[in-house]
Amino acid sequence: MKTEADKINYLQGLFTTTYLADIINCHNLRGNTEINELTDIIAASIGSLTNPLKLSNIFNYKKI
Repeated sequence: MKTEADKINYLQGLFTTTYLADIINCHNLRGNTEINELTDIIAASIGSLTNPLKLSNIFNYKKI
């Protein structure tokens, strides 16, 4: 991988095929919009406390 963009694309593809595909297939999820949004929210809140109520409030605020 030569550029930073190549590295980012590789890691995003790896995450999508390894983790998200496994979760979607394991739980028979139909749409992946919500799971993608959830992973974005959790990734953005690394280092802060996260609980189900906080996640629910974020989803309700964004009307997902």
